Amino acid sequence: MNVAECTRALLAQIEAVPVIDAHEHLIPEAQRIADEVDALELLGNYTNGDLVAAGCPAPTVARIGDPHGDLAARWQLLAPYWPKVPVRCWRKLRLFR
Repeated sequence: MNVAECTRALLAQIEAVPVIDAHEHLIPEAQRIADEVDALELLGNYTNGDLVAAGCPAPTVARIGDPHGDLAARWQLLAPYWPKVPVRCWRKLRLFR
């Protein structure tokens, strides 16, 4: 079996699995659709630690994550640290390019 055949066989098996836990840490859908949308909400969890590791002070991380704060101001707080956040799916967003 070559690589392409193996890949197709593996994908067929994965597609047959009824549920795959992708470990997203998403807010439950009922809460997500009931709450007002906050663009930075999905950057929580691991990203908060990544921001601290990138040199962002913990109080600033808290301000970035405060859904009651002004979104534009929070983006400005995040911007200098964003390039230092490890490459994960978030970086694919290309927010500051």
